[in-house]
Amino acid sequence: MDNPLSGLTAQERKLWRQAATFLKDGRPWDLIHTETCLGYAFEIADGERWPESLRRLVIPAVMLHDIGWALIPAEKRKGRAYSQEDSRVDHMRVGAQKARDLMREAGYPEREAETVSLMVGEHDNPYIGKPFANPYTRRLREIDILWSLMPMSFWKKVESTGERPQQALEMVFRRLEAENVFSASGRKIARRLRDVLDEGILAKEEGRAASEEMFA
Repeated sequence: MDNPLSGLTAQERKLWRQAATFLKDGRPWDLIHTETCLGYAFEIADGERWPESLRRLVIPAVMLHDIGWALIPAEKRKGRAYSQEDSRVDHMRVGAQKARDLMREAGYPEREAETVSLMVGEHDNPYIGKPFANPYTRRLREIDILWSLMPMSFWKKVESTGERPQQALEMVFRRLEAENVFSASGRKIARRLRDVLDEGILAKEEGRAASEEMFA
């Protein structure tokens, strides 16, 4: 889907307008990350033939899962501070509270608002070694972690850690597979994204080799 926002219902668009105001004030990439994840969500929903009841939970959860970054102290999201356990816990906790409020304001039933709030409140649990309390959160997690294979995310990680790109890619892919949350459609997207990164890494290595040969 070229523009994932075009797939939103009227109610979801109302919720998205609220979510976007927070995402713009969070980490620099939160808005584009969430829009990208919505595209993954619609692709997986189509591929896996989600029932409407599942869509009504996962699409709002995708839109709201990272709004908490705008609601915690700025120093907890600057640089690599966002990867610290307390930052992850805090953004999930306050994000869950705000998600519940926004769902209610958008007219969602209380049961759906509570379920989405729970999903938002635990979506990063694998990073802190905790299991999911709600089985629906696995669907949100599947979508969220695909971002790790987007060039923007991957090369940012390589630059910050100094790891060799191919080694970093292998480690990222193994970690994603180890979480065991991918549906067949999610795994298909992951492999497609990996192919793009493989091509980018090869191009960089060939360019570096050519440069070294030229100036040898």
